[in-house]
Amino acid sequence: MRKRIDAYIPQAMDLVERDLLEDKAVKNIYNSYISNFGAAVVSSGIKATTAFFSKDEDHRKLLKLLYEIVTGKSADEDKPNEDINKYLDLEGDYNQKIAKLMDAAAAIKLSIRTFKINIENG
Repeated sequence: MRKRIDAYIPQAMDLVERDLLEDKAVKNIYNSYISNFGAAVVSSGIKATTAFFSKDEDHRKLLKLLYEIVTGKSADEDKPNEDINKYLDLEGDYNQKIAKLMDAAAAIKLSIRTFKINIENG
């Protein structure tokens, strides 16, 4: 698990810089959302969590990053939760795929924290 998180960090750093950085800072809301992702998966399940995260643009941005890290492909801007659900439904170990998404979330969380956090703007 730790090796996979370490392997995901360079890509997560690039994606955070590309998609979440605004005026040289990351909105605090992204830090909050990604920190809650793992707990939401454990308590509600992966599909319920991705459905909830699909409700607003800031959550969808994080789902898009998760999908891109674990698959290497771009997700649909408006419906990244559907791309994640398709990924989960592919052949292979379902729990392993969830673990990869959780590790990607940890890599994003660690990456976000290397940038200045904008508390005033979300």
